[in-house]
Formats: sequence, C-alpha cells, structure tokens
Amino acid sequence: MGIPKRNATTTFIAALYRPDCRFRKHHHHRQMRVPSVRILPLVWALFSAMLFILEPWFLHAWFRRKAEAAPIAAMALIQRLHMVLITLSLIVIFGAVMGAHS
Repeated sequence: MGIPKRNATTTFIAALYRPDCRFRKHHHHRQMRVPSVRILPLVWALFSAMLFILEPWFLHAWFRRKAEAAPIAAMALIQRLHMVLITLSLIVIFGAVMGAHS
C-alpha cells in the first residue's frame, strides 16, 4: 500500500533537519558541527516569511506597481530573486547532506 504522502514528506523534512538522530544515535553531537544543518531552519523561515508575510502584505502591490511601469524589468527582478533564493536553499541543503554523510 505504501507510505501516505503526508507522512513521507514529514519524515523527509525531519530527516533533513536531524539526520544523525535517526540512524546514528551515538553520533548526534556531530550534527552541531555542520553549519548547514543549523542554517536550514533560517532558510525555511526566510521562505515562509516571503511566502506568507511579505508577499501578501507588501511585495504583491510593490511588484504590481513595478510591472505597470516596466513589465520586463519587473519580471527580470522577480526571476533574479527566485534564482537567488533557490540557489541559497540548494547550497544549504547540499552542505547539510554532505555534512551529515561526512
């Protein structure tokens, strides 16, 4: 039957956040040496703030005004911001995975 999607997602996120606690109980102290693992919650908080706080309250109207004035420049700015955030998250996730697997 398989694992329900919700449980698989939560397990995956928990495994990224605390990878050593599940598989190597006696080596949990190694996790704190990996800076990427400590930075992951900050990146998630940044994404959550952008998605649920800044975008609905501030950025939506700001981007609309920018798009009315210069649509191509506004789209380029949005694309650049997305690329920066995605690159940041991929670097942190890659660092956390590499640090967890030593």
